[in-house]
Amino acid sequence: MVLTVTDTIIRRLFNKISVLAVCTVLTFSSYAETWTITPRVSVEEVVTDNVELSPNDETISFVTLISPGINAQYVSGGAIANIDYEFIQVLYSHDLGARDNFNQMEAFGRIELWPEGLAAFASYSIDNVAENSARNALADLVAGNTVQFQRLRAGLDYNVTSSTVITSAQLAYLYDTAQDAIGDREGYSGFFNTRSGSAARNVFWDATGQILDTSNNRRTGQYWNMDINIGWITGYKLNPFIRYYDEDTEGNLLDTQIQGTSSLGFGIRWQVTNSLDIDVAWNKVDEEDANVPDVDFLDPPEDYVSGAINWQPSARTALRAKYFQRFYGDAYQASFRHRMRKLNTTLTYNEAIELFDRYNFVEQDLEVWCLGLTPGDFSSCIVGPDESFDLTGYTFIGFANDVGLRQSETYSLNRTLNFSTSLSLKRTTYRLGMRKTKRTELEFGDDDIYEYLNVGVSREVSRNVTLDGSFSFIRNEFDRDFDEAEEQIDHYRIWAAEWVEELNSTLTMTIYGQHLNRSSNRFLLNYDENRIGIKLVKEF
Repeated sequence: MVLTVTDTIIRRLFNKISVLAVCTVLTFSSYAETWTITPRVSVEEVVTDNVELSPNDETISFVTLISPGINAQYVSGGAIANIDYEFIQVLYSHDLGARDNFNQMEAFGRIELWPEGLAAFASYSIDNVAENSARNALADLVAGNTVQFQRLRAGLDYNVTSSTVITSAQLAYLYDTAQDAIGDREGYSGFFNTRSGSAARNVFWDATGQILDTSNNRRTGQYWNMDINIGWITGYKLNPFIRYYDEDTEGNLLDTQIQGTSSLGFGIRWQVTNSLDIDVAWNKVDEEDANVPDVDFLDPPEDYVSGAINWQPSARTALRAKYFQRFYGDAYQASFRHRMRKLNTTLTYNEAIELFDRYNFVEQDLEVWCLGLTPGDFSSCIVGPDESFDLTGYTFIGFANDVGLRQSETYSLNRTLNFSTSLSLKRTTYRLGMRKTKRTELEFGDDDIYEYLNVGVSREVSRNVTLDGSFSFIRNEFDRDFDEAEEQIDHYRIWAAEWVEELNSTLTMTIYGQHLNRSSNRFLLNYDENRIGIKLVKEF
């Protein structure tokens, strides 16, 4: 993406406006109550045996993080606000001239505009995300290779829950900007969800929809869909309904043509019990309105049978799932939650269209320069040096294949499965979490797969001490449609332990250790790292 002078000015103004907005909110309020403001400072010392994350030439470093911060909270009637900001200075012992500073922030505010559920909200965040998750998905402030990412949301939401109708809706302005300009976007998003309540007598309905309209410099993209069911309550177990579905995209992206589909269906809702409904509908696709790119992995939509299930036997258990078709083929949605006294379990599956994200990777070749030419020894080699690196004494030996991050300018489909469960005993909590996301670039059909597993246990050793241990496994597969020699498969294994002690009401100490192993079929990305750290947080 080409950055213009106007882009630079806008980013600087955005940073200044954000700081000014925070100061204004902290200083003024339309309510008489005062803010609860808690300043703090933290000092963290980390010892790492491989600060450069090198596969061979491991460097030990003492990394110091000094972080002044502040938390401000406000609650009054229908208004709430929470702002947390932290400035982080990072120093390294292996290179006394190397120092970095970072900003982190989370801010949220909400105020009720109408007692029936209408409210205004705003949120703003500053995060430091991986510069390139294909090179290192676990990039952090100690190892470096992060970029600052700012996210702003502001708009209106509406929520009403009664015995006759349950409705939620939102319309928001959005603005995202990254330090490297990858993932930048501006526009608005919205959604609505309304369904009849248990007291409905003659008509039942269930309608959902969403819209996303964003731009990124020279590219624009719009996406929307709606799924509407309206039926007649007959007083018997079988109730007829009409289903209408519409989905479409527009914009000047790199996609070959607009993707969309529309269908009209007729179905039956079987009320098995008062807590269980099953829907079945036959849907006729509007072939004239359906537009599908001429690519091998997408088939033209055809008439189909859709189905849905809604089961809620109690306030602690709920299951909602449905099957239908979209412009890319079979589509599924599901959510399940179950709460017991000590056990809490959730499972969700979602398919979402995304645009202008930071997950578009392309193959590229990087120069490899080495100080020595010992066969099989790459400890003195560097890959892809920038223009400021002094190559005196180095010898160019060729190119290394790499996966580079590029701005996404096509629609992508994210299929995500999430599962989490936790068992809370008297003083010990066990937890298990799993997630799998398959990202498909709809223009070319390339698939990236992200898998995550975490197993952990937390123990309250005493009233002021908590001990936590965990194991995490991450598997990332990039462009699996490539030939076997070109695809990249990364595995991360992280063992971690943490001791947290509240020394007094305003002073907390954390001692932790971590072992990280990364293995990849691209050997230059393999590394092991061990960390031991201690962190003190003092509130005032």
